[in-house]
Amino acid sequence: MRQPNRPGWPVHLLALLILLGTTGLTMSIGLGARDSTHTMENVAIASAQETWLRWHDGDALSLYVSTNSEIRRIRKPPMLVWLDMAAWSDLPPAHTPPATLLYRARVVTVLLALVMVGSIYWCGNTLRGFRFALLAGLAGATTLLLQRQGRTASYDIHMAAWTALAAAGALHAIRPGREDRSRRATWVGWATCLLGLLLASYSKNPLPLALNAIPGLAAVILHHRTRLFNGLRLTLITALAGLGVGVWYWWVFRTFPETASSLQHELTQPRGDDAQPVWYYLGVFGLVAPWSLWLICGLIHPFTAGRRSAGGDGEPMRVHHVARWLPFIWFIAIFVLFSIPEAKQQRYILPIIPAAALLIANVWFDHERLSRRGERDRAIVPVIWIHWIGLLVASLAVVFLLGWPDWSASVINRISGEDKPPVYAGAGIVPAILIGGFLLLVAMLGLWFHRRWKPYRAALCCGVWSMAALGANWLGYSWAESGVHPLRAPTEALAADIGDIPIYELRTPDMDPRLGLLNEEFRFYLGRHIRRMALEDVAGHVDAGEDFFLLVRHDRIADTDLEALGLVFDREVRVDKRQKMTLWRPAPATIPVGPESE
Repeated sequence: MRQPNRPGWPVHLLALLILLGTTGLTMSIGLGARDSTHTMENVAIASAQETWLRWHDGDALSLYVSTNSEIRRIRKPPMLVWLDMAAWSDLPPAHTPPATLLYRARVVTVLLALVMVGSIYWCGNTLRGFRFALLAGLAGATTLLLQRQGRTASYDIHMAAWTALAAAGALHAIRPGREDRSRRATWVGWATCLLGLLLASYSKNPLPLALNAIPGLAAVILHHRTRLFNGLRLTLITALAGLGVGVWYWWVFRTFPETASSLQHELTQPRGDDAQPVWYYLGVFGLVAPWSLWLICGLIHPFTAGRRSAGGDGEPMRVHHVARWLPFIWFIAIFVLFSIPEAKQQRYILPIIPAAALLIANVWFDHERLSRRGERDRAIVPVIWIHWIGLLVASLAVVFLLGWPDWSASVINRISGEDKPPVYAGAGIVPAILIGGFLLLVAMLGLWFHRRWKPYRAALCCGVWSMAALGANWLGYSWAESGVHPLRAPTEALAADIGDIPIYELRTPDMDPRLGLLNEEFRFYLGRHIRRMALEDVAGHVDAGEDFFLLVRHDRIADTDLEALGLVFDREVRVDKRQKMTLWRPAPATIPVGPESE
């Protein structure tokens, strides 16, 4: 007989389709409207585009080792590039606007965000069943951090999504706290874990091998009956995945011997703006908004929730014990691990979201258990009021941000002492009032349910509110003035003027080949493969009668020296917000005139 919290696959499929569908639609609002303005998105998309152009030009090796401004990008295995190139497979390089490439790359990351949400759901179902899985999936899907990174075509969502899938597979194979395992489920779980680890390690670096070991080892330790066998299996899967990604590094070092020193240089160079204090990741509690208070409660919950919140729905005490402590260990271990290095960024902490979602779901789920028995957790009443009042205030803020963006920006600038353009584009006063009214209605309904101690319904209201609020956020944010990159229009105009004529960057002997790379946004919006040209090779290209453009840095060579090589000044080009270069071209007399030009 099926347990009440273990419905059949049609129910799971329907719930997943609704969850993933609403999440995907929300994240797709204005997905291609903003230009590429995030640093790592610029690096990732420019590297993928350059590799794509090189591959179309016949450089087969570029498919295995991507490049960034002609430098082999050995620090990042090529999975992101492969997925982006797959999304661009039907596009002609010569006639595809860069904005189309960016949009498709972002579609890939949205799909990966859905993989992450589905993996959270799978983890939740393995631990405590359907209703818990839905809570965890909804909480994970509506966190600000996951949605923001899921709309950014960078490495972090790629690695985090596949790592979450690997963790879900490992938990499915081990099924900590449960005895209802089958041989097929075990094989499916470990195979998924191995696949997820390989994809994650090929997306950014081998760190997922350690990240997956955290929930895997926690599950092995908490599931005491088969510790030895599960521990050996987890070790074997991790070793196989490490061997799989190690083969790529071995091939790279064997094919490009000079890359070993380059990798050492990248790993040991000063961190600069990435250096942050050890407490930096306390900001994760804000990045899981609007579930922030419930994450804090989720970290306290394992110490306060004992037998009182256990039982019901046929859940054994050992399952309750595992569900309380596994997400806690998972979260704390990642938090500490990521806080140790000097280099910290908000996007780095993305792999913590599955653990955070499970912690959040634990609180709501156990409160629902208490409500079914007619019991209440009186200590949580202040949190309930603070949470829902916060959502009511945020609902009103949405009205002003979308209805009166200029006034809202002036207030924000007055408080911060800065002078920035509006963060949001105006949606119109009437639409803003309608959106804000809907948010207010859902928040009041959630408060009504929670005050009557119906936590599960209140949690669903919070999820609906979060999804709608995030949709409103992307609606205003995507078309805001801040999303227009100042380099895009002039660079695309330059690309139209250049046409199909090759363009090079001059590299003088005193320039370190790993430093002084051309700005990624400039290269991306130019849409051309900019090759490097050594100073001693310029005369040969000119004497051969080639027509080309040459980008030159002001401080590297005198204009008279370039003119002596047979080049003439064409124009000045802005390649960065603060940097300009000059563009040169062979004198017309040195370029042979073909019959079609006569």
